[in-house]
Amino acid sequence: MGGVTGNHGNSDSWVVKLAPDPLALADFKTKKVILYPNPVTDQLTITRDILLISAQVYDVSGKLVMIFAEIDSFFHTLEASQIPSGFYFLELETGPNVKMVKSFIKK
Repeated sequence: MGGVTGNHGNSDSWVVKLAPDPLALADFKTKKVILYPNPVTDQLTITRDILLISAQVYDVSGKLVMIFAEIDSFFHTLEASQIPSGFYFLELETGPNVKMVKSFIKK
């Protein structure tokens, strides 16, 4: 809650009260997700230090290619042999309305 005061006679003076930023980076834990091998031919391995709710694979046009629900371990393998060669985005849902996106190449 800030307050501003000013204009005291011949000159202007200002007092600005600042509150801490509620979304400062120090408030968030670093989330580590590793995809390998990248580029992938058959199986893409995901290792992480956070739990995942679901994962979706999208192609560069934004088309949903694959979806995985209820990923309950910190190590998961996605079968990538059935998708065509190209560049893909892996959207990982880590909580309600919390998502992160990683990319990978399919040979």
